[in-house]
Amino acid sequence: MNLGELKEFIEAISNKDQAGNSFTPEQFNLILKQENLDLFNIECEKLKQLAQAKGQPFYKTYYNANNLNEFEVISTENIVGGKLLISTLNDYAYPITGIAMGYNGGDRKVDFDDDNEVSRRRTNLLTKPPYWYPMGVRKGGTLYFYPNDIALLEFTYLKFPAEPNYDYCIRNSNYQKVYMPVGSNITAVGPIYNLYSSVGVLLAGNVLHLTATVYPYTSTSIELEWAVNMHIKIAGLILSKMAVNLRDQELQQYSLIEEKKQQT
Repeated sequence: MNLGELKEFIEAISNKDQAGNSFTPEQFNLILKQENLDLFNIECEKLKQLAQAKGQPFYKTYYNANNLNEFEVISTENIVGGKLLISTLNDYAYPITGIAMGYNGGDRKVDFDDDNEVSRRRTNLLTKPPYWYPMGVRKGGTLYFYPNDIALLEFTYLKFPAEPNYDYCIRNSNYQKVYMPVGSNITAVGPIYNLYSSVGVLLAGNVLHLTATVYPYTSTSIELEWAVNMHIKIAGLILSKMAVNLRDQELQQYSLIEEKKQQT
């Protein structure tokens, strides 16, 4: 579902269970951005705890079962002096795995761990030597690699989800707020709401955007990056902030009802 449908879905449930508890688009944006990030952190923490419980590296747990595929980034990075600045990466959040390319006679997998484990392996002769089994660790805004002569890294990591944004216009006839999907635009002050593409008119009649200063005005909406099956979890987090406490099963039932409505 897009953000317009998500907002309608949440309001349909909250109004039924707690009348009058709807929110403005501005309030929706604030809570949506927070819960989008919260869900990302929750899913990362679940994977880290599962990896710890199984006694296996994070990347194995990640590749076996997870809901974070949409945020995976694979890049090739130059490592200088054993350091890589996080600010040079695209919204870096958490390392998955790395390969030191052409290092020590071949390609070597890089293990990422906390500072204590990296220090232990660097100083304990009985553990896997970094020369053959390179390591990486984050310290502040920098990733440090051992040994520090790694030059080229194929790096797979998780980025933070893009910040969603719900943009809307107002129908002149009844002051109804109407969601503006990604790519939609208003051609001038007051006429129709449409797309640049062949889709054509989305909403007939005069509309107004409250903050537009130049026309045509194009929507600033940014949809959730999550797979569709995760949208229901976002809805659940938002509803919990509205003091509407529903079990996952109830949310799924509401979701199925909404899907059927849209299909008819």
